[in-house]
Amino acid sequence: MSARVAGKVRGRKTAMIFGLLRQRRFRLVTADQRQVPEQSETHREIRCVFQFEVLMTMMARQTFSWREASLPDLVSVSEIQLVVHEALQEDDVVLADRLELSPEGCFMLEVGGGVQGYVLSHPWIRRAPPTLNMMLGEIPDAADTWYIHDLALLPQARRSGAGGNVVPLLADIARSEGYGSMSLVSVYDSRGFWERQGFSVRMDERMAVKLASYGDEAIYMERTLA
Repeated sequence: MSARVAGKVRGRKTAMIFGLLRQRRFRLVTADQRQVPEQSETHREIRCVFQFEVLMTMMARQTFSWREASLPDLVSVSEIQLVVHEALQEDDVVLADRLELSPEGCFMLEVGGGVQGYVLSHPWIRRAPPTLNMMLGEIPDAADTWYIHDLALLPQARRSGAGGNVVPLLADIARSEGYGSMSLVSVYDSRGFWERQGFSVRMDERMAVKLASYGDEAIYMERTLA
């Protein structure tokens, strides 16, 4: 997040806090005529806002890094998947297949000394996304796009910029391997994020049938690499 955008966000939150304070109600204490703030929902809202600010400040101070993934990371990948993809689970054998299929396209996110995310990607065929939870075994000779199979971050690692940070890395890898495009299936209403990374929707009725295993909100997207 840029300093300008961050300043606007803080400004809006500050305005909200003062607005809540102005709306605060008081009850009269007849013993000494002092006014004591009423313990209301307003106070809880203010406290939540401040707690959110503290959390975001702590996250901003943490540094993150993406490192190459390998088969021993399968345990971490599986554990993160259980949190992020509760409704779209894949078997460990399938996750291992992706890690071995194209190691140069797989990375682990480390934040504050712990693993908090991963990305799995590999060459594939445009407009033919693999069925979810399907073994691939090998990269087809006709592969003509760099496919991002999964980018998953634990909740505490989101808004850290880590997701947007790894996409250029994958784009560089795709270019170095001779691919002129990247593709993926967007789920969980993540379309906006991917559009900010330069991806565009490429949907039609036939594609909707292909994406049945990914759920009703799944969207196929592509990005052309210059």
